[in-house]
Amino acid sequence: MEKKHQFNLGYALVAFALLLGFQVWMTYRSMAIIEYSQFLSYLKDGKIASVMLTETEITGRFKEAIDGKTDFATVRVEPGFADELAKYDVPFAGAHDQTWLTSLLSWIIPAAVFGAIWVFFIRRIAER
Repeated sequence: MEKKHQFNLGYALVAFALLLGFQVWMTYRSMAIIEYSQFLSYLKDGKIASVMLTETEITGRFKEAIDGKTDFATVRVEPGFADELAKYDVPFAGAHDQTWLTSLLSWIIPAAVFGAIWVFFIRRIAER
C-alpha cells in the first residue's frame, strides 16, 4: 500500500493569513496614530527621537513612550517639512510608500520559495 503525501493549499493560506495578521497587529499595537498638529507640538517640546518621511505619511519614534506607545504615525501635511525638522535637530529620512501589493509580495515570494523547497524534499524522501 503506497501512502501519498498531499500538500493542502487551504491550510497554507490560513497559516499565511494568521502570520500576516499577527505581524500587522504587533506593528500597530505599539504605534500611536496622532494628528499633524499634535506631532508639531511633540516636535516643539523635544519629544520626537526620529522620523521617517514618505510622500503622504510621517512615522517615527518618541524619545520616551507616550501613553504606552513608542512609535507614531501621522498624515503628512506640509511639503517643506524638512526645514522644520532641521530647526529642531531631529534626524529624518525619506522613504517610498509601500503599497499593500508590495507588502503582500514581500511575504508571498519567500513563503512560496520555502514551500517549494519543502515540497521538493518531502517528495524526495517519499520516493525512497
